Formats: sequence, structure tokens, C-alpha cells
Amino acid sequence: MSEIITLKHPVTLGDGTILEKVTLQRPTVGDVIAAGVKPGIQDIAGETKLIARLCGLVIDDLHLLDLSDYMSLQAGLARFLADAEI
Repeated sequence: MSEIITLKHPVTLGDGTILEKVTLQRPTVGDVIAAGVKPGIQDIAGETKLIARLCGLVIDDLHLLDLSDYMSLQAGLARFLADAEI
């Protein structure tokens, strides 16, 4: 399962590609481990690595996004995690 998020503020990546839409994949346990996310605390660095991984972007590309677009990606991740039963 994935979600396509249209950027309000497209960016030009290092290779000259204009990024207008991002596909956010549903995370796996392996994605979380690879990103080094620290559960139970606010870990913006780990979350950023996870979102980049889920979108197929390198971290430098993700850093180019407007904050409002990044927050849309955060919201997408939150929707994926919201259906987890604790």
C-alpha cells in the first residue's frame, strides 16, 4: 500500500529532475530499523531518514522540500501508523 502526495512547492533535485509528486510507501519493520528510528521519543533525524527511505529519495533531496510539504509526508506516515493496535 502507498500514498501519492502532490507537493505544493515542487523542487528541483540535484540531477535536474523536478519533483512534483512523492509516493510514500507503507513502512516495514526493516525500514524502521534501517532508518534508526528511536521509538517512544521525538526523533526528527530518524523520522526524516525513514520518510526519505519510504519515498525512494536520498536525504539531501528530502531536505529540499518546503516544510509544509514535509509535514504532508509526516501526516501520511501517521495515517499508516494510526491503524496499528496497541
